[in-house]
Amino acid sequence: MKSLVLALSLASVSAAGAALGTAAFSAPADQGLYAMGAERGAAFALWYGNGESDGMVNVDYGRPTWQDGYDAMIESGRLDGQRWRLGKDFWTQLDTNLPLRFGAEEVPAGQYYLTLERSEEGVYTLQLNNPAPIRAQKLLSAMADQTEGGIAVEMLHDTVEEKADKLTLSMEVQDKETGSVHLIVRWGRHELRAPFAMLPKKG
Repeated sequence: MKSLVLALSLASVSAAGAALGTAAFSAPADQGLYAMGAERGAAFALWYGNGESDGMVNVDYGRPTWQDGYDAMIESGRLDGQRWRLGKDFWTQLDTNLPLRFGAEEVPAGQYYLTLERSEEGVYTLQLNNPAPIRAQKLLSAMADQTEGGIAVEMLHDTVEEKADKLTLSMEVQDKETGSVHLIVRWGRHELRAPFAMLPKKG
């Protein structure tokens, strides 16, 4: 699974991303003002029925392209223990108007910027970062390694048969009664899952 982390990291570093064709913008020598378009994806889950909603969670993200060479580039483990953005261009954002629970971690309603890590022990962790200090520092998503803290959520990894040529995030309902949902990250033949519960549901 190191390949997923390396690929995400390469897409998050502007110079390396441009060299690999995963970024449309590389940092110029002199500061200037730039504008461009970007492809974004989105995934959401919600409580809804009888014309009423009990809450919704949405993730939107940039979609870097998978390159087959990523799988062969990461065996050194040199990126273990580092934090990378999840996606490309603007920050991948999770926005929820109801509380969420990832395992033992309670996530209050609000907006979060998402980053990803792989520990030296091989554990994959999603961080839900408070956007306020990131905005205050004017950090680009390519500067994700400068972020600290956040709500840490362990992710489950698997290798799947069907290849995702572009990064794809989705939501999958597991149990309607308990509000159980999986946030799924797919890229290449790698899959990461973060189970969570949408709370509360009106009874």
